[in-house]
Amino acid sequence: MAHTRNSPAELKKHVPSSDGKPGEPGNLNAHRDSGFDAGAETKQYIVTIISDKVNTDAATDNSFYLTLIGDKGSSSQKKLVFEEIDAKEKRQFQRHKLPLQAEDVGRVKTIKVEYDNNDNGTYRWYLGSVKIDDGKDKIQFRFNQWIEQYSGLMTIEISEREKSIVDNWTMDFKGDGVRDSMSMSGLRSIKHQKKGLDEDSAAFKILTRAEEIQNGLPFIEMKEKHREFLLSTNLMDDYFEERLEEMAIDMAEREDELVGDLMQFERAGLSKREQAKIPKLDETNNPCYAYLRAHGNMWKYDPTKYEPRFKARLYRRFDTFDKDSDGFMLLSEVLLWADRMRSICDTDEQEVENVRKALDTYFTMYGLRMPGGLHRENWCEAHITMGEASKERMKQGDPIPMKYLAKSYFDVIDEDDNGVLNMQELKNMMNVFRVPEEAAYTFFERADADKNGLLEMEEMHKLFWAFWFEDYDETMDNIFAYKY
Repeated sequence: MAHTRNSPAELKKHVPSSDGKPGEPGNLNAHRDSGFDAGAETKQYIVTIISDKVNTDAATDNSFYLTLIGDKGSSSQKKLVFEEIDAKEKRQFQRHKLPLQAEDVGRVKTIKVEYDNNDNGTYRWYLGSVKIDDGKDKIQFRFNQWIEQYSGLMTIEISEREKSIVDNWTMDFKGDGVRDSMSMSGLRSIKHQKKGLDEDSAAFKILTRAEEIQNGLPFIEMKEKHREFLLSTNLMDDYFEERLEEMAIDMAEREDELVGDLMQFERAGLSKREQAKIPKLDETNNPCYAYLRAHGNMWKYDPTKYEPRFKARLYRRFDTFDKDSDGFMLLSEVLLWADRMRSICDTDEQEVENVRKALDTYFTMYGLRMPGGLHRENWCEAHITMGEASKERMKQGDPIPMKYLAKSYFDVIDEDDNGVLNMQELKNMMNVFRVPEEAAYTFFERADADKNGLLEMEEMHKLFWAFWFEDYDETMDNIFAYKY
């Protein structure tokens, strides 16, 4: 993500306050007349803010203000000071949980966020969601957008809208710069990226290929089908065109991959000398082979029968788990994903512990409890054997490990615990999986079988199963933004 950068000199001016003093927020008294008497009853709120690059610490004199508006009136304006976070602990989309003493406004219906960029150049920041816990209700206000803000005061009013990816909101800006120069999209642009590139460079050639893909009939047909789905489910947003342009670039980058048959990465493709260093998977060291043999199933992995692009997908997944890139997947590395879910999703320790247990159960079936973990050279065989063992489990009426894992993921991602996922919750899942959150749109379209604009657990599980265990289907490559 972009960091703060200096604005042009002519934009670096102080913003006058209502009393004319430079360097103070402009018009910050606008909502101090809340309609309450001076001795109005107050109450304790807990405010949880998902944000990125919002600084109010010693590094900048920028300020963040919050006003609550409810069915009893408006609170006075409250300045929120974010806790200082050690650089080693900082992560993308930080959750800030802050106490707030304010007038009792009844049920909060609207919030007003005011962010004063006090002469710190162009400041790029992300406002995800603001959850207000008044001790009785937890009301979430969603914005979920990046903003490039020049020196001045940004005011955003957000009103809750049920089951929406972005709630009703209005925005106002007072200060230096012009409104049109503000950007709320971090997506790549083909035209912008080609500027200044050497026409002989690899990047220029990929972008040129992306333009060809974008203008081709198959892509145009896919785009219109995607548009129809988003409109019919009320999931269309302002960045449809940008997302599709990004998808064309991703497709071009994927085409540039050199896949080959990939046998050089598998145990069976190594020399006899190298094979001797890597355990051969069978019923003695792999629980899935053991399960198959226990039920008289003599299926055996044949590496020549599987599409190389499917294997490439699996290797990309292995590399997301192999944190130290040493060619071995350890159970301890896999369990870190539970901690990542806790840092991104609004969840509790019990749900995180359930994910940990599900990850342990699922990846034990791959043989990760063996000393040294699982070799990368055995990964494709271990994964495909898991699929075969799961099919045998279906015949026997036994539990399916992937379904258990998908259920644990679903419970964490379903932040409001209503039994379905909305678009923002699915975006959180993409962030957990380290893929661009824009992939949520293509995943949603593919998974939402009944086209109701919400995802049930069974729909998510079916798509996971099809993507990871059924025969390779290149039309599914985009559901994780071509990252798997």
